[in-house]
Amino acid sequence: MSSVMTFPHWRFVEHHPEAKSRDPLQSELLNQESFRPADALVRESIQNSLDAKIPGVDKVRVRIYVSGAVGALTKDEAAPYFQGFWPHVQECENGGQVASDLAEGACRFVVIEDFGTIGLTGDPAATRVPEGASNNYYYFLRAEGISQKQSSSLGRWGVGKYVFPKSSGVNAFLAYTKRFDDDGPGLLVGQAVLMNHSLGDKDYDPDGWWAKPGPGVQMPITDANVVEAATQRWNVSRVNESGVSIVIPYVDAKLTAKDFVTSVIRAYFGAILAGRLEVEVEAPDDAAVVVLTRTNVLQLAEAYFDGDEREKVVSEIQLMATRATIPEDRRFTTQRVAARAGEGWSSATIDGDTAAKMQKEIEAGHAIQVTVPVELRVKGLGGERSTESHLHVLLQQNESLRQKPLFMRGGIIVSEASRFPITGVRAICIVEESALTKMLGDAENPAHTTWSANDKIRSRYVRGGDLLAIVKTAPHKIYELVLDSAAEEQRIVFADIFAVPLADGGRRKKKAAASGGKKPGGRQGPGGPRTQPLTHVEREDQGGFSIVPTALAAGGRLKRVEVALGYETRRGDALAKWRKDDFDLATFTPTITGGKIEKQLGNLLTAIVEDPVEFKLTVLGFDVNRDLNIRARGLSK
Repeated sequence: MSSVMTFPHWRFVEHHPEAKSRDPLQSELLNQESFRPADALVRESIQNSLDAKIPGVDKVRVRIYVSGAVGALTKDEAAPYFQGFWPHVQECENGGQVASDLAEGACRFVVIEDFGTIGLTGDPAATRVPEGASNNYYYFLRAEGISQKQSSSLGRWGVGKYVFPKSSGVNAFLAYTKRFDDDGPGLLVGQAVLMNHSLGDKDYDPDGWWAKPGPGVQMPITDANVVEAATQRWNVSRVNESGVSIVIPYVDAKLTAKDFVTSVIRAYFGAILAGRLEVEVEAPDDAAVVVLTRTNVLQLAEAYFDGDEREKVVSEIQLMATRATIPEDRRFTTQRVAARAGEGWSSATIDGDTAAKMQKEIEAGHAIQVTVPVELRVKGLGGERSTESHLHVLLQQNESLRQKPLFMRGGIIVSEASRFPITGVRAICIVEESALTKMLGDAENPAHTTWSANDKIRSRYVRGGDLLAIVKTAPHKIYELVLDSAAEEQRIVFADIFAVPLADGGRRKKKAAASGGKKPGGRQGPGGPRTQPLTHVEREDQGGFSIVPTALAAGGRLKRVEVALGYETRRGDALAKWRKDDFDLATFTPTITGGKIEKQLGNLLTAIVEDPVEFKLTVLGFDVNRDLNIRARGLSK
């Protein structure tokens, strides 16, 4: 006679009369961003996996299984794993976070597993951990709002793990772990985070456990028959490899394998390209398992994304992929920046020669890497401690783009670290050094999407808010300094070209008074005959201008034309104030008759005149809502 397997019942913690009633606040912390389950699950689970890599292992492997409708458990198949659970859910569903009617339908679920990691190490019976001791099991399953993660770990809030129950329609998950330092059986446990509630004549805390039967501390299940039945039923692939497998039951029916593929690329293409991470996404209704590796992540991004996001993500992957092949002469280092008076970003951060070399490489379409040494000042009992760190910024020209720079801390992409786009270049800021990585981790929100000058930053670092601003503005500041240097070079060129006042500066028509030169039919000025212009400017209605010869040029004297221009500004010289964000003549298509273009770059254009009678140069496509200051002159040699 075959025995019937006995599965544990869920147990909820009875509320102690001397303790406060509480509803979990972690959900509110995560709700600060628009919650997308696939993005949140991928960010939290993979950053945990990268943090837990076994020393000496080159790469972490993550498997994501999405049951969909095809692989969902039936009501009867799921029932053994939720005995004693549903009455508690019914008492909590008025809060809108859980729904008891899910018990009557199929159970769609998601499995997320990592391999090459240490697993949930530590004593599972521990109810407290001494300071400095390590216990991954305790911090993952028993601690709330606290974390043991330090230094360059990717996560440390201690509430990000709430994405696992939050992604379930019943706020529950199962965890199965094999530990790399333990040859014993795997540990299986379930956890639910509902609301404080009453059932019958008893009051309960939010926490529920699917664990080994018995009084006292909830202990994980180690019964080989129950573990084998559960792992097979929930499609857990782990056999003997160490790591953690998380099962999220009753997920949203709209959640698909494609959601997870795109989420992995969005958050971790940097770690994949670096060879630190490989992810496979599996769904029973798909023809094949999608494996994301350093050799195919670009092709998968091109296939899985659409529209503007496709252009953005693909361009970022392309730039990141070039990093390892950037030659030494395209790698630059700035002066050190620090959160001290006079030591932040300034014109002295990049010297003129270096900025000119950067500009030349960017305009040639080459990717460059700029290393920025950064000083951190850490507060301590004995006073402040100065630590040297650094970050890297990748830049590459792309005139069709206007997008925010990408920030990468360790292996994770912090998607909302910058609010402001840069026009004309792709930019990625990479932070890998441990001291700066730790500081940015302290500034990071639980969802790992942005940085802010929070209490940790203010209490742990001298002028921590200023230090954070130095990092967050690095791509913008570097590019601005390069552009400023280019503008200064152009200004020197203009000073040489336009050293004498022009007879026609190309402004709105004004009657210019003759000054010093020979008036029509009159006398000469004190310096001898003044040169009369060989060209003049005609405004075009379509946002542009034309350069045409004067009557004086018809005799063959006009050989060359030089033009410089910029948008009018309230103060200062329009040409000196020109920025590449305004326009770049290299992207325009001038029309010319009686000559040929010699050079067009930035806001400077020169042309060779072949027929001074028929010559006409027209440039259209400027902003019709802004006035152009145009300075042109014709030369006789």
